[in-house]
Parts: sequence; structure tokens; C-alpha cells
Amino acid sequence: MSLQDAPTGTPAPTVSIVTRTRDRAVLFERALRSVRDQTFTDYELVVVDDAGRPGSVQEVLDRVEGLPAGRVRIVRNEESGGREAAMNTGVGAATGELLVLHDDDDSWHPGFLEATVAHLRAHPDHLGVATRTELVVERLEDGVVVEQDSGVLAPELAVLDLAHMVHRNYAPPISFLYRRAVHDAVGPYDGSLPVLADWEFMLRLLAHGPAGFLPDTPLARWHHRPDDHAETGNSVITAQLEHQRYEVLIRERYLRAAVASQPAVLGLLLELARQEEQAGAQADGRAELLRAEVIAMAQSVHARLDTGPSNEPLGLVLQRLEADLVTHGNRVAARFDALEHRLDELRALQVASSTRARLSRVARLAARLVPASGRRG
Repeated sequence: MSLQDAPTGTPAPTVSIVTRTRDRAVLFERALRSVRDQTFTDYELVVVDDAGRPGSVQEVLDRVEGLPAGRVRIVRNEESGGREAAMNTGVGAATGELLVLHDDDDSWHPGFLEATVAHLRAHPDHLGVATRTELVVERLEDGVVVEQDSGVLAPELAVLDLAHMVHRNYAPPISFLYRRAVHDAVGPYDGSLPVLADWEFMLRLLAHGPAGFLPDTPLARWHHRPDDHAETGNSVITAQLEHQRYEVLIRERYLRAAVASQPAVLGLLLELARQEEQAGAQADGRAELLRAEVIAMAQSVHARLDTGPSNEPLGLVLQRLEADLVTHGNRVAARFDALEHRLDELRALQVASSTRARLSRVARLAARLVPASGRRG
């Protein structure tokens, strides 16, 4: 490993930004501009050249003007130990009080550092802070990044806590600024993992203490290229099978540790698994009942409209049709309320995602139909 040192006598910055990269010039240049455009400027940038083409990192750095003089360093790995191990390489070279991982294909809103640094200064008990994240879908076309779509990541969440983190990492590294001292308490990233070392680190961090969350405007942009399986792709896409495998292995590691220290935990897990299966079966039944109510309401409307001419005044026919719609609407609304209540119970039991997805689809359908038919007394 080779290191370009900062000038001697330079005071340590508040923030150390660690960027891992290897021969992804177009994306890396965008990341550098994202760093350069920050309104908070007391930072250093540590670039880990993970066995890329010699000189390639400096070539891109030379194209981006405005980076702080003396505050950009290159750490070169002659041989790659993997992207996850490269995080520890960068952290080891960093000198700032606060740390953040800025991957070479992600970006920030100009106010990201200013907002997160201010939060940690105002909340000394918080180990770190994450911002709302925008998930960006894009593609590379002849060396140009073309943005295709975007949306907010996990918009339903407004906190950063262990209870939600055990499901998945909804605070990607680009969104999270944390105190360097955390590593003294919980250790480094697990460089033996080929993927998901950031999630595993977040589990340990949140198990150790609280973190903040800035829920308003997304200040971090997490870029995905779902059709790119080359070196410029995302690991969540190009290494999807590894993500699935190592998610299971990480969960198993912690379950075994818990059972080893408290054997009674195994009995609790068995009971929770039984309750989850039972709750899932009950929820599937409720979903089928709700689906039947929706179909019945639609069939009733069609039957009324298809009866042909009638001697009854049109006004009476419409009133009866409206009454039927209200009756069916109230029934569906009641089913919808019951389903929402059950969904809350299932979330507490961590029901499998496939079951939750099916229920959510039915619930959304009911939510669209109920306002149309009206819920009335």
C-alpha cells in the first residue's frame, strides 16, 4: 500500500471523506464534483485506489478544479483485497473526527455535510446521523450518465434505529456521517465479507448507541444501474447472489451468538416462527375475503348497469345503486381497517416480505375503491 501524505503541520479536518474507486473515471469524476460542491469545506478526501490502472485516479483529480489544496490524498492498494476491505484502508488513513464513505458512483446535495455536521454538534450523544436518501436509476451510454428515474428510499421511515436496520440497510454509506471514535467501541468494518460489510457495521453501531436521522429533503443520492453488469455496475446488482447468501450468513452469525450466550433464545425463536406462520395464514385468509368483497362490489355495479330498461324512475334506480355502492364501500372499508390493523401486528412479528407484499397490494386496491364508493353512516 502506498500513501500520499498531507503536508506536515496541516491541522486535522473535522470530516474525513473516504472514497473507494477502481477504473471508473466517469462515475468517479461525478463523485469528486459532489465533494467539491459542498458548502461545508473543513474536510479531507481520502481516495482508495483499489489496484486500478496506475495514474488513473490522479488523471481524474486533475480534471476537477476547486478541491481543497493539500486535503486530497490517494491511498493505493497494489492488490485489491475487495471493496469491503478497502473501507478499512481508507478509514485507517483518515485523520478527521467524523467519517463518511462516499462511493465513487454516488453523490450528495451541496448541503449534506453542513447539515450532518451541525446535527452531530448539536447532539453529542448520537454516534452518527443519516439523511433521507434519493434512489436514482440510471444507465451509462457512450461514457455519459443518463438518469432514468428517481424516488425516495424508504419514505415510510423517519428514524434510524436497530429495530428497522435488522430488516435491511435503509441508510446506505453515502447518507451516513459518524464519529470516528465509534470504531474504537465496535471495531472496524468486517473486511472478510465480500458484500454487506456496511450493513453489518451499522448493526453493531446501532446496537452500541443511538443515531440521528434527518427526514426532510433527501441530501444523499444513491445511484443504481440495474442493466449494468460490468465493472461500472453496482454490487447490489452485479453481486446479487452474494448479497442474498451473505445476508443469511450474517443473520446466522448473530443468531448463533445469541443462542450460545442465552440458550433460552432458541425457544423464543421457535415460538416466534410458529406465530409468524400462523399469522401469515390468517392474513392470507383476510386478504382473500377482502378480494372477494371488492369483486362482489364490482359485480353488483355491473349487474345494476346491465339490467336494461326499467319502469322505475331513473332517479330511484340511481338512488338504489348509490345505496348499494355505499353498503359495499362500508364493508370494504371495514375489511381494509381490519387488514391495516393486522398488517401492524405482522410487521411486529417480522412476517416474510412476500406475504406483506401480497397484503399491501390488496390494501392499496381497497384504498382506491373505498373513496370512490364512499364510506357513509
